[in-house]
Amino acid sequence: MQLRITYITLICAMAGLSFSCNKSEPLTTPQDIIAGKWRLVATATDDNNNKVLDAAELRTADPKDIVTYSFHFGGQGVEEQNYYGVITDYYYTWQILGNSQYLQRFMEGHDTITQKILTFSPNNTTLLDTTGLVYAWYVLKKY
Repeated sequence: MQLRITYITLICAMAGLSFSCNKSEPLTTPQDIIAGKWRLVATATDDNNNKVLDAAELRTADPKDIVTYSFHFGGQGVEEQNYYGVITDYYYTWQILGNSQYLQRFMEGHDTITQKILTFSPNNTTLLDTTGLVYAWYVLKKY
């Protein structure tokens, strides 16, 4: 009888633990949504200078050129560029500005990068960079 009670208690504890582990809190803030690792899957430049992303301007990222962005809670991050096996890391601090309209990265030893957030979801985001000579779009997918 004692063994049966122990067995039932163990099963109930395991079931309770599995239910508590399956609860996932909804991603409610922009910081929650962007936290994690993202991969650059496509880019585009405004080749005809019309300030609109045209289908012909969108380029899928080369699978041998892997660029990832890691956004850690607390505002730290790293951009990892892996071009044909040569890896370069660029560290930054980041913040979301303007009521979730902009992502700003303060690159260590480099310029500050401010990008407009065009689409923003837990799995995909599209950023627009207007600081260069032409508009540039970056399409990211979360790992």
